Amino acid sequence: MPHSSSAKYDVIQPHFSHIYVEKDVAYHPVSKDIINCFSESRIIPIHHYKDVFSRAGQEFSAQKESQKLILAAGRPPFLYRGADVCPSFGNPSFYYASSVMNCIYNCQYCYLQGMYPSANLVVFVDIEKIFLEVELAAEKLSKGNSLAPAPLYICNSYDTDLLAIRRIIPLADRWLDFADTRQDVLIEMRTKSTATSLFSKRKPAKNVIIAWTLSPDPVADTFEKGTPPLSVRLKAAAKAVDNGWRVRLCIDPVLFVNNWEELYAGLVKDISRELNTDSIESISFGVFRMGKQFLKRARKVNPASPILQYPYILEGGVYTYPLEIRHKILSFIKDRLGRVFPQDKLFQT
Repeated sequence: MPHSSSAKYDVIQPHFSHIYVEKDVAYHPVSKDIINCFSESRIIPIHHYKDVFSRAGQEFSAQKESQKLILAAGRPPFLYRGADVCPSFGNPSFYYASSVMNCIYNCQYCYLQGMYPSANLVVFVDIEKIFLEVELAAEKLSKGNSLAPAPLYICNSYDTDLLAIRRIIPLADRWLDFADTRQDVLIEMRTKSTATSLFSKRKPAKNVIIAWTLSPDPVADTFEKGTPPLSVRLKAAAKAVDNGWRVRLCIDPVLFVNNWEELYAGLVKDISRELNTDSIESISFGVFRMGKQFLKRARKVNPASPILQYPYILEGGVYTYPLEIRHKILSFIKDRLGRVFPQDKLFQT
């Protein structure tokens, strides 16, 4: 049965009313920038971020309505191999990096609620450690190939939305500064935000792809709490294109909801109407999928969610729709996208 409704919660406290700071990074420039944004927040020194983030008895759903910030030092490893459920877009050296754990948005289908014990945001402020590991990996890749190697492909917004939080957590800008220094690294920054000012102020980086995740408004209104409307996301993507940035679109996950065919057909029409499709780098699409253990935990966190409680099937340790439904959805989306995009720009995930 298609999904139909979402859970509602009441706000308990203002977001970021408390900021926990590891003593070793209290004076880091990123810590100072963040703390300066919250003059009325209570600053609490801690020894290790896990003392707060990993403590027992936390309620992820309640915390999502009153998130706190935890400023921490990064611990290796800083780079992870891209998972099989994530698209590499043909890049053989595919990794992801996590400079922030957790997201300000509250999407019912998000795997983070099954991955982390807490909904609070952890910011690894000493981002220079991540950059150093990226540099070493890129140099190793170059030395290991006598021919011109493909760039090291890094996705840096799988566990958060760096562009959505850049006004309070200034790491997106630092990633772009880093990209300017390393042409042998290709960075994808995924978002659902209205980020526009950044793209008009900076010279576009040819080794950075900004990827907007898009959903029909009824889907976003029900299952993507706190996210901007589709029209605003499309305008942001259009502005990035107009300013010379490489832009990718992601319809992922496609959800098996009531009237899904009508909703997603309308989404494709909106895309073709609002954007110059010739200027779009690529577009990916895929259905709901979540690792076995993540879904098990997420169902406990949100027992009323029709997205999470759907009777998925397990394939290779990943829960997803039954093959017949999956084939129907993917065939439909591919056909609709193929009417406005060339086939070589379509990536099924």
